[in-house]
This record gives sequence, structure tokens and C-alpha cells, in this order.
Amino acid sequence: MKKNRLLLWFILTGVSVNAQITPAGFDHTRLVGWEAVGIHQALTSSGDKTIFAYIGIGTESRPDDFNLLERPGIFVSDQKFQHRFHPHFKYNIGLSYRSQHHYAGQLPYEHESPGKVNEIRTYSTLAWITSLKKLKWEISFKEEWRNFFTTENEEPQYPIKLRSRLKSKWKWSLDQQKKHSLIFQTEVLFSLGKGNSMDTTWSKFHYTDCRLSAFYTYTFDKHPLVLEIGYMNELRGVEMNEDISVIAVNLIWINPFKNKKNED
Repeated sequence: MKKNRLLLWFILTGVSVNAQITPAGFDHTRLVGWEAVGIHQALTSSGDKTIFAYIGIGTESRPDDFNLLERPGIFVSDQKFQHRFHPHFKYNIGLSYRSQHHYAGQLPYEHESPGKVNEIRTYSTLAWITSLKKLKWEISFKEEWRNFFTTENEEPQYPIKLRSRLKSKWKWSLDQQKKHSLIFQTEVLFSLGKGNSMDTTWSKFHYTDCRLSAFYTYTFDKHPLVLEIGYMNELRGVEMNEDISVIAVNLIWINPFKNKKNED
């Protein structure tokens, strides 16, 4: 049933606003709360080159309840440069720092060892874009190089991971002024990792999870702000036997350093 849900969503979904914030991924939980604030700054008058940065935090429940404030989850700081070099194509390059708690999937659901892992991530994305009246569609491919480390004596099982992400996303404007919009997306993720000093071999390239999300966005009239309220369903594993729900709220400040002369 869950595989049918994924297939249907991927067919139906597929540009989002450039500034949208997607929640981070989680494991061994049931319900997650995600909040983020960001800035989206155009570097040119045409808006073809932009910088986007945000910080976000997530809290989570245990696998057997719905108290999303029960445990600390993750802190994220992310920034990227984006260039739309063609009407139908854009790319971005980015750098991200993440600090995430990891918990066991069995009672009493305490921290794993190591219980908190830090990550430095670099990534690049290539996206194809098209639009039809109020509907915009984007398909993107993202490659990530992920380095993990801890402040504890124990090493992560895989200190280095490479991850590939294929995403289909579409945005539907609900009014002529484009103040109200709906954004839907489907993303599938694949990964491989290099083992720690105990076993330095690389794992096989494998599917890890998929993420289905829906967001409502509102652009304020008198302030350069965008509010995003949404839901993400993360299905982990080939059998999709771990089903995680994420409730997200994002606030984005558009062009806080706007050039009044409108020059490049």
C-alpha cells in the first residue's frame, strides 16, 4: 500500500519557490516538529543568481507516542548559491552543518552510541524547470558528500557517505497575485558509505528512504516575508516499515539586502 502511495505521488508531483525549506530526515521516531527561518537574497537585478541560507531545529517523539517535544532531534545550518543559467535549467552548490541526536529503535528508546553525531555536508544540484500558467514543475538531481564526526570517543559506523537524491516538485498558485500557493514534492534517496577504522570498506549503493510533502505558502503584502506550513511523510527502508510524520513551519525573509538602485 505504501509503495502504491509513493508511485502515485511521484507521478503526480514534479517549480517550487526557490526559497522553500524542506525538513531534515529522521529515524526511530513517529512524530516530528520542525521550525526554520531563512533569508533568500538576489545577487542580480534579474534574480538569476541568488543566495539562500537558513537555520532549522527539529524535536521528536518516541516511536510509541506522539509527543513531538519529548526529545531533541536536530539542528541545521545551511547555505547555498544558485544560478538559473537557462529558462529551463538551474544549478546550486551548498554547504551545510548538522548536529543530530540518534536514538535506539527498541525500548527504552535511549540514545544510541554515539548518541549525537555532527555532519559537514557539501552538495550540488542540477534542476530542469518548466511552467504552464499557474503550475510550475521542477525535477532535480542532487549529489551530497557527507562527513560525520562526534565529540565522543566512538566513531560513527560510516564517517563518510555519498548520497543521491531525485526529486519531483510542483507549485500551484491559488490566486492571480500569487500570494497563496500549494507545493507538493516527492523525493527518493540512495546512499553508500565508507566504514570507520574498524572496517574501511565501502557499502553497496542502496535505496534508503522516500519523502512525500505538501506545503501551503503565503507571501505577505507589506513585508518581504514568506510563511510556509506543511507536512512531510518519511518512509524509510525498502519495505517502508518506518513511517515518520513531520509537521513543519518555515519563515523566509526575501531580499533583506535589496539594492534600491536595482543594479547588478
